[in-house]
Amino acid sequence: MILRWFLLRAQGETGAVQGLPAPPKTRMAEAKALILKSTVRSDAGKSTVFLVKDNKLERRAVSLGAEHGDDVEVMAGIAPGDTLVLRGPENLREGQTVEVKK
Repeated sequence: MILRWFLLRAQGETGAVQGLPAPPKTRMAEAKALILKSTVRSDAGKSTVFLVKDNKLERRAVSLGAEHGDDVEVMAGIAPGDTLVLRGPENLREGQTVEVKK
């Protein structure tokens, strides 16, 4: 099964994320990235995101910071270069094989 998802890649030490405007450094001094709130899922009361590594999904717990409109700061849990699933079916699961469409 091939699914089409929108992906974004965390970039650099400033917290800038490809496809989103770079936030002012003052509000992102400690944040790893600024991502769309819709990227974050709730799993047993914990905030999680799905990453794509070697064409497989990996669920990752994240610590969130302040919200800025439709975006939220990620304080911990992702790193520059991580590829995140912006949105996809509700039944995504750890280890699921995916094909990234660009």
